[in-house]
Amino acid sequence: MIFNVKHTTKYEYNAPVIYCHNIATLRPRESKGQQLLDYKIQITPQPAEISERIDYFGNYITRFSIQTEHIELKVTTKSKIVRDYAQFQDSFFPRHVGELPWTKPFWH
Repeated sequence: MIFNVKHTTKYEYNAPVIYCHNIATLRPRESKGQQLLDYKIQITPQPAEISERIDYFGNYITRFSIQTEHIELKVTTKSKIVRDYAQFQDSFFPRHVGELPWTKPFWH
């Protein structure tokens, strides 16, 4: 199944902001049963610096800074993801589910 996901975060400030550093964790990661087909990030105002790295846990970290005066910051991401539930269906229930303690009567 293919999902198109759009996420927007918007900050409106009471007074102008001249300089800001930001970290975003908005890019979906690939995992068993999930593949990222497309990803775009749009930041307004335009960042002076932007970089991306993967952290210890495999999450994408996007760091950016705005170095112009602004009263609003808007970050929008668009992701296209394909999910294949059959790849991880077995991980929800062990093969011997009938042998688990909570499936047997407690009086035995």
